[in-house]
Amino acid sequence: RQLAYLVITFFNVTTFCVSFSSRTINVKTYTIYITHTHVESLSLHENYLSGPIPPEIYNATSLRSIRLFKNTLNGSINDNIKHLVNLSQLLIQNNNLSGTIPSVIGQLEQLEFLYINHNEFQGTIPNAIGNLVNLRALYMHSNFLQGNVSSSICNLREVFLENMWADCKGTSPSVVCECCTKCFGES
Repeated sequence: RQLAYLVITFFNVTTFCVSFSSRTINVKTYTIYITHTHVESLSLHENYLSGPIPPEIYNATSLRSIRLFKNTLNGSINDNIKHLVNLSQLLIQNNNLSGTIPSVIGQLEQLEFLYINHNEFQGTIPNAIGNLVNLRALYMHSNFLQGNVSSSICNLREVFLENMWADCKGTSPSVVCECCTKCFGES
């Protein structure tokens, strides 16, 4: 069987969680329609989903949590993520996402947990992440990121940021980070 589309039109539903981990449904092709504006949590992790992050997600402005980790999603993070102003969790690790991390992510002032590790992101780490004053955990290791982590991001360690992981280990690390709590890379 193959899932063609998924319609979320429930009344009074704030959390939506789906698990296809039984592998009885082929979810290689899917479309998500979120028509109920009060959905606060979308959990589709570990479901063998592939393709880009569905653009419809960026219209669900009441979302507080997006959990799409451990799938095979590809493509990039759309700049329309800036519309998710209530987002506190963006957990998209362990996918095949690529491109650069959009600087508009720094507009998500409620963001507490940003897990983008184990993807294929490249380029530099946007200084705008330093605007995320509520950030408690930032995992960005195991990507193709490079450059210096800015002082504005390091200053978050003085507020709430407890865990920050990057590829900053070794004699010539791809990421230079003076404030990371854990470094990955060559020994």
